[in-house]
Amino acid sequence: MADPMFLRSQKALLTRYCNNLSRLLDKGEKELHPIGTEFSANNETQALLHEIDSTSQLILDTLSAFIATCDSLIDTLDEEQQKQVQQYIDSTHAVLDRAHCFAIHRDAALRSAREQMHAPSGTIPIAPTNGIGGAVQMTQPKLPAIPIPNFSGKKKYGDNTKLIASLQTRFENARAERSTIQGQRRLLKYIIPIITQLGKLSINLDGSYLAQKILAKFTPAIQRQVLACRLPKSTNDSDWRMQDIINTLDDLITTEERIQEMVDKTVHHDTHSNLRDPPPPRLTHKIPLCMFCRSDKHKSSLCTQYSTISAQRIFMQERNLCLNDDADKENKRRKQNEDEQRTTSRNADYIESVDSLEIEEGEEIEPEEMLFMVDESGEDDDPAEEGEI
Repeated sequence: MADPMFLRSQKALLTRYCNNLSRLLDKGEKELHPIGTEFSANNETQALLHEIDSTSQLILDTLSAFIATCDSLIDTLDEEQQKQVQQYIDSTHAVLDRAHCFAIHRDAALRSAREQMHAPSGTIPIAPTNGIGGAVQMTQPKLPAIPIPNFSGKKKYGDNTKLIASLQTRFENARAERSTIQGQRRLLKYIIPIITQLGKLSINLDGSYLAQKILAKFTPAIQRQVLACRLPKSTNDSDWRMQDIINTLDDLITTEERIQEMVDKTVHHDTHSNLRDPPPPRLTHKIPLCMFCRSDKHKSSLCTQYSTISAQRIFMQERNLCLNDDADKENKRRKQNEDEQRTTSRNADYIESVDSLEIEEGEEIEPEEMLFMVDESGEDDDPAEEGEI
């Protein structure tokens, strides 16, 4: 069973909606202009009709809910309350009936105005003033036609010489970035649009001269293949058609690309297969360990931890190592350096002695005599004594 508070709420809503609809009807009857051919007035009328229709629908929904609630509370309502409910329902019906009449009247006026707007341009129907139906024919003045000049744009934009010159310049400057197949493909893609546009501009691109000119932009290998394909078929100059050259270049480059792709796959497969059997390790020369710090990165004579002779001697004495081994090695190194210095000084003295000799005309010196010349200084070069430490 419905609550009396719910009933009062529906009654308040129904009253509010009915008051809103009454205000809309009063506004439509007083403020709106008569419907005619003005476009703005017709729009205002149409908007008002839509607003009235929406409000009427809202009132109908609220009225249905109000009646259903009253039916559920009919046993609890006394006779006075039932009369009030009936008055609310009657007043709501009256407002709805007024709204429907207003909407019908305005809709008919709008349709009449639309028919007048679509009437022939030479006549304007005017409502009769003497009560007799009819329309006064009123002729509208005809204005002279405004002359509109024909503009084709060819005078300024119809000159194709600049476009042709630009395309020819681009064709002349076309060069391949690299001599690879990918570079030749990019060059062909760059040239094809230029050739197509020149052909649409009625430029003759056939002939052996242009064919050789476009072939010169590609690698010699591709030129040879194209010429090998075209020479047997092109016996006259007119047989060299640009489209045939382009098609031949495209076919040859496509073939080279497929070959390169298959070769790359084969090499890639072989490389992976070889990785299964690693190559044998290289035999590298192993540096002997340092007798002092046992490092394999340097020799004993270049040890940085025991760089002085005294430190090396103390190291060997502490470990009861023989001192002659290191001494013999050091003596051999010193003797080798002194022998090299002595040989260098002997060569210099020999050159000076040869230059100081006075050789008479016709006198020859045998090679053996030059080799066994003795220095006049009388120094005795005994390697044993000089190398002794």
